[in-house]
Amino acid sequence: LAASGGAAPPATLPLFAVNFPQALLTCVLQAYSRKLAVPLDEVAFATEVLGAAEPPPDEPPADGCYLSHLVLEGARWDATSHALAEAEPRQMRSPMPTLWMRPVLLAKSKNATTSPGWHLSADATAADDAGSFLCHVYRSSARGLAGFVLSVRLPLKPNQSA
Repeated sequence: LAASGGAAPPATLPLFAVNFPQALLTCVLQAYSRKLAVPLDEVAFATEVLGAAEPPPDEPPADGCYLSHLVLEGARWDATSHALAEAEPRQMRSPMPTLWMRPVLLAKSKNATTSPGWHLSADATAADDAGSFLCHVYRSSARGLAGFVLSVRLPLKPNQSA
């Protein structure tokens, strides 16, 4: 992910500023699979939502990437319960804290889904979790490239259903 000219990669990646986010996310997975010398189809993303009150990271993670400037529509992030919650009345959109997209081996991904705070992103092996919501990430048409980017599994506030 290093930029040309020897510059360090950014600490967080604002999704709106990336021209083709699917390629970037594939690059992150590919770098991790090469690091471990495993096939690309044996890695997936586990996601963790960083604390809303925390300042943005100053350095990129050792593995994966931080995605920032995401917006929830029809829901909100509850920093107290660290989970997805119903939107406040008359509030269609709310900011989403930074996501850490951490690559994991699929063989180890079951541990990632049960570890506190970590949720395996959507893939064919991820079982439905009653305590989480499969949230689709889209790009808006503001830059002319609207469409689906990826799906992430976010924890739900207790006593709330999808």
